[in-house]
Amino acid sequence: MTIRSVLDAGEIKDIWKCLVCHRCSMACPQEIDVAGMMLALREIDAKEGRTPESVRRTYKAFVSDGKVGLPKGRMEALRKELGLSDVVRDQKIVDELNELMKEAGAPDE
Repeated sequence: MTIRSVLDAGEIKDIWKCLVCHRCSMACPQEIDVAGMMLALREIDAKEGRTPESVRRTYKAFVSDGKVGLPKGRMEALRKELGLSDVVRDQKIVDELNELMKEAGAPDE
């Protein structure tokens, strides 16, 4: 059975919920790289335009700011309480990340 046939058959659900922590791969008695297969399934899904909106938003935020989110609520309050500065955008880091993404062949979203 190929990864393509698994995806076509819809036998794996919620591939985008996988944390890719590799615990399943480490625990597999057959030494199957399950996490690697999940990444391959995601890649196929993405190429076919089935990337969840939340993943697209996160990707766009990463490309534009080099971050996937800013501290909010309790975390923001804790930063202030500890006297930490506001999180600011560092354009040099963003430019470097964009260059790396371009070299890696990432889409221009």
